[in-house]
Amino acid sequence: MAVEKLLEHVERASRDCTVRETGRRGWGVFASRLFVSDEVVIHGSPLRIVEANDSHAVQVGRGRFGYEEGIGSFVNHSCDPNCLVQPSGDARIDLVARGTIQAGEEVTLDYATRNYVIEFFPPLCLCGSQRCRGRVTGWKDLSDAWRENYGDAVAPYLLGTEAGAQV
Repeated sequence: MAVEKLLEHVERASRDCTVRETGRRGWGVFASRLFVSDEVVIHGSPLRIVEANDSHAVQVGRGRFGYEEGIGSFVNHSCDPNCLVQPSGDARIDLVARGTIQAGEEVTLDYATRNYVIEFFPPLCLCGSQRCRGRVTGWKDLSDAWRENYGDAVAPYLLGTEAGAQV
C-alpha cells in the first residue's frame, strides 16, 4: 500500500477517528467523537486483492483476500467488539457501531465476523474483554451461540457456512 494513499484515507477519517498506539496491542483506531448504534464508524476502503492469505490480509470473499488501504487496517480485534461489519459494495466492508461508542474509545471488531479462519495471529488473544475467547478465532471456530449473537452482521460469504467448509 502506498504511503500517500494510506495518509489520504487516514486524513479523511481523522475527523471521526484517529490512529494511535495502544500499548501492548500495537496501533489502534480511536473514536474522535460520539457514535450511536448502527452509525457507520469507518467506511470501507479500497482493497488491493492478493493471491493468498497472510498476516496483513483480510478476507473479502470465498477464497479471496486483500489489503485494506485505509484506517480500517488499524482496527484491533475484540471478542466483544463495539463494531459489526456491513457490506458496502466492491468487497468493501463498513464498520458500524454495535452500540454507543464514546469519543476516545478504541474501535474494535471481532475478526471472526470477517474471516473464516485466522491463521497468522499469536496463540493468545489480547483483547482483555470479559467475554474473551482466549484466542483470536475465525468464523469456523465460533460456537453456534456466538454465531447467533452476530446474526447476519457478518461478511456475507460467511453466512450459511458450517465448520469444515471451504471458504
